[in-house]
Amino acid sequence: MFYYRKEIDGLRALAVLPVIFYHAKFEFFKGGFVGVDVFFVISGYLITSLILKEQKEGRFTLLNFYERRFRRLLPALFFLIFCSIPFAYLFMPPGELLDFGQSVAATALFSSNFLFWQEAGYFAEASFNKPLLHTWSLAVEEQYYLLFPLFMIYFRKWGTIWILSILAIAGIISILAAEWGSIYRPIPAFYLLPTRGWEILIGVFAAFYLTNKKQNYEIFNKGMTEILGFFGLALIFYAVFNFDERTPFPGSYALIPTLGTLLVILFTTPQTLLGKLLSFKPILGTGLISYSLYLWHFPIFAFSRMRTTDQELTTFSYFILIGISFVMAFLSWRYVERFFRDRSKLQRKSVFFIASICILLALFFALVNAKTEGFKERFLYPTPQLIKTKGEFGKYVDYRFINSSHIKFNQNDNRTKLLIVGDSFAKDITNTVFESSLRHQFQVSTYFGGDCLFKKLCYANTNKKIFFDLVKDSEQIWLASDWNTVEVDFLHEFIKDIKKQTKAEVYIFGTKNFGRIEFTKYLNLSLEERLLIRNVQVKRYIEVNSYMKHELKDLNFIDLDTIYCQDHLCTIFDSKGDLLSFDSTHLTKEGAKFFGDKLSELFLSKTN
Repeated sequence: MFYYRKEIDGLRALAVLPVIFYHAKFEFFKGGFVGVDVFFVISGYLITSLILKEQKEGRFTLLNFYERRFRRLLPALFFLIFCSIPFAYLFMPPGELLDFGQSVAATALFSSNFLFWQEAGYFAEASFNKPLLHTWSLAVEEQYYLLFPLFMIYFRKWGTIWILSILAIAGIISILAAEWGSIYRPIPAFYLLPTRGWEILIGVFAAFYLTNKKQNYEIFNKGMTEILGFFGLALIFYAVFNFDERTPFPGSYALIPTLGTLLVILFTTPQTLLGKLLSFKPILGTGLISYSLYLWHFPIFAFSRMRTTDQELTTFSYFILIGISFVMAFLSWRYVERFFRDRSKLQRKSVFFIASICILLALFFALVNAKTEGFKERFLYPTPQLIKTKGEFGKYVDYRFINSSHIKFNQNDNRTKLLIVGDSFAKDITNTVFESSLRHQFQVSTYFGGDCLFKKLCYANTNKKIFFDLVKDSEQIWLASDWNTVEVDFLHEFIKDIKKQTKAEVYIFGTKNFGRIEFTKYLNLSLEERLLIRNVQVKRYIEVNSYMKHELKDLNFIDLDTIYCQDHLCTIFDSKGDLLSFDSTHLTKEGAKFFGDKLSELFLSKTN
């Protein structure tokens, strides 16, 4: 039978804190993102327990279910959204504000996970400046809430065995899809319900077991129960402290934190030592406000990063921001969450009416934002590429994804056959060719493998036939990516494999980042003032490029920093004052022209 469990609220605290510390870039919590997986299991358990309880009592209805979900989720969410809009208006340039408006609309329609899947990977540096990125997990849960009650109503007459069998099959299919997706399609696998559903189903099975367990029947003795509870907690902590962005996720590795959560749910009670620890007041209090805390911390971090010149907040700054997040979370819980959950203060009709108004207001903002092109009239000198950022860097791409039909080289074309390989940074390089005189020098084909091509596991599962067919016909090969040190370490093996297939020259382009420099300030500056701005590079990019110079000294390495930086002064504008990048890492059309001209000079000198 379902009853309130303090230890579950304590477990929520242990789920939300690692997520916050991960987003604060605390190195020790490099796998803190698994806190979301803990939340998925908890949600599956709690929601299913309530449904089973009400079905047993004969009072379960869809209307009651959705009313509870509306009361629980939407008030705090819309409170956050409407508080975020003024800061987005003040801090974001038109292009970014357009993206933000889309995320507001998608969040209001419970589909933000689809939007962020199309925009960028969760671990991409630019994603940390999307104030509503974290709502992807809410969208996954909301989509589950839409489908699961309907399933439980329809299949109830079939009996528990049939329900569990169908759910088991769905869970197996989901985890297999997640395992495949974590290797071949990591971004959609991370964001979408079909590859996340199995985690929620683990909680569903826990609810069925505990609901149907006989009152005084225990499989294990007290000592073993204590051990299993702490073992589950250890599994969660192992994932938090040992996983990182390179861990294939959410495939089989996600079993570690989710099964750990299952063990805690099954074997922790108010009488066990772990139950008492999780019910400790500071932990319990954090768990009670965990939903609002999850909502508030990410936009607070994101807007704060927008006010720094190098996107790198100090550890001390993050502790201050975490404190602010706790304050806002408490206020949200005390005056928003509790108010709307109190049925004596708001009737059902009022809840649905307010929710509908909030959704319409969010959509209205998104529409006005789109019509005004990100409220571009805010700036004295708005530039066209700030308005039209969507699809800029993929504009000239012939070959987009690994399994797409590729374009072979034309053997009757006398230009040098150039193959460009990599992720969205390789798409940038492709655009530089098409936007410069290099297009007369090179015939281009491309092979874009997303953000994991240069990881050993992903490369091992690449369609080698397509790839090597292009490699064999190439005369030059350019490799470009948003590199990390693991990918750099693998490059020697990657290039060695290429060299077995071709005599083509291979060039490696360093990573790039232009920094931010407070967009809303410099857009109101004159051309002369813009060109005098000192740009501070993001620390990680400097370190990676330095590492590449050292590790790839025997290879053809092109340091892009040397092209747009002189004496540590790095321009983010061309000679007309137009921005080279719209998101600090990817090139605008003007940026592609700027780099194209620089690369033309470089490769012209190499041929002379």
